[in-house]
Amino acid sequence: MKFKGQLVDRSSSSGLSVTEVWFNLFEDNEKKKKPLTDEQITDAMLKAFPKRFESAIFKQPNRVRNRYNRGVLIAGRKPKIESCRYIYQNGKAIKIKPNKKGCIKDDKNTKRT
Repeated sequence: MKFKGQLVDRSSSSGLSVTEVWFNLFEDNEKKKKPLTDEQITDAMLKAFPKRFESAIFKQPNRVRNRYNRGVLIAGRKPKIESCRYIYQNGKAIKIKPNKKGCIKDDKNTKRT
């Protein structure tokens, strides 16, 4: 959504806005066999928007993920699958699920209650 007078920065590779690239990264990440870590997501955003290397939000994917999961990143578009944070230990991806009290490790792929 474009507001009057708002400048929309477009990705040099895809032509998508910053918000659309974040949304697609989080959505696609949950479908991958080897999901991206937050550092890799930051690198992908900086690659898509090389002129925005000083932008602090690009270094805070967890803040943007929270907005994505609540459906406010793109107003009215709540994700079908919540985005989770991933870390790798011994070559194995470990899912860190979002939680109202913070993050919890999901070693056994259990569902949230």
